[in-house]
Amino acid sequence: MEEELLSVKEYAQRAGITEQAVYKRLRNVKSDLHQYLVERNNKKYIKKEALKLIEDKPTYEKLESESLREMVDLLKSQLADKDDQIHHLQKINDQLATSNSQLSKALEDTTASLHAAQALHAQTLQQLQERRTEQQDIEDIQNAETADPHNVEPSSSSETNQNNNVDAPASDESDASSNNPEKQQKRGFWTRFLEFLNG
Repeated sequence: MEEELLSVKEYAQRAGITEQAVYKRLRNVKSDLHQYLVERNNKKYIKKEALKLIEDKPTYEKLESESLREMVDLLKSQLADKDDQIHHLQKINDQLATSNSQLSKALEDTTASLHAAQALHAQTLQQLQERRTEQQDIEDIQNAETADPHNVEPSSSSETNQNNNVDAPASDESDASSNNPEKQQKRGFWTRFLEFLNG
């Protein structure tokens, strides 16, 4: 009984692979399909019993196809993860941008408040300095009046009576004082200044 043979095309159709894949496996002497190769009239044939290879285990091409599908599924999963990460990072970036805007506004407000406080402080110091200068001027004037004997004015009628009983030399001294223009001018200045202060 003659052994039933299948052409390469017939075997490829039954195995669900391409003819190129069949020829590739037939050229490989270590391939499990090579042992079922039969050549007649310069044509290659495959023993029908080689179909059991399809039933026993998947062919190389099927394994390759499954590997590719698994690879594609893995890449799709990784892309989905990357999309989630990008979305999360974008959300964080938006939050940081909002926080940065708020911090910038707060910094501007704080800087403006600081400048206003510095200006107020400088103005207050200037006013205090002016008051101290005025107080010092008043103290200097009062000290000068206390140290100047010509600022003392007659204060009682007893002094008047004493002056009336004083001999001619005392009168002459009073006349000499009244005839001194420098002393009269100085005395008049302090008198007017005290009247200005007393208001």
